[in-house]
Amino acid sequence: TDVLGDLGLRLDEKKTHFYRKGRRQMVTGLVVNDKPNVPRYLRRRLRALVHHRVNGRQPLWHGRPISDNRIRGYLAYLHQFQPEEAMSLRRQLDSSLLAEQ
Repeated sequence: TDVLGDLGLRLDEKKTHFYRKGRRQMVTGLVVNDKPNVPRYLRRRLRALVHHRVNGRQPLWHGRPISDNRIRGYLAYLHQFQPEEAMSLRRQLDSSLLAEQ
């Protein structure tokens, strides 16, 4: 806070949270405990989207159909933090789309 004070800034106490080591520490939608990572619930949801698509069912996002391009966009986001998992899901998605043609 001394650095912020030197710059003429101050922390808003209502928006400042201190998390202990064992708790999930989130900043701007990412878990940042050891390294930046996509939250587990979002990774599971992406796996479910790809699973539905691979098995010929319509994938849904918040109860609405989601396009393959949008799924790819979410996988690109995941790739920034979990490249192996994202590539695996992308391969599954691409192979299911090739099988449909």
